[in-house]
Amino acid sequence: MTIKVYLNKIGFPEIAELPELERLPGIGEKITLEENKRYEVTEVKKDPENDEIYIYVNTAR
Repeated sequence: MTIKVYLNKIGFPEIAELPELERLPGIGEKITLEENKRYEVTEVKKDPENDEIYIYVNTAR
């Protein structure tokens, strides 16, 4: 299953593609991506037809 991470702003730019995870992050959870930048998860969507998971994030302080 492919996991794609999108920044939650106009245009929803894709910022990362992750390998399959044992546990998906929950809404409000902080994750670290691309050179130690921290993000907060705002939404997680599953698309079983395309075998993909979409994670939407905001930058975290």
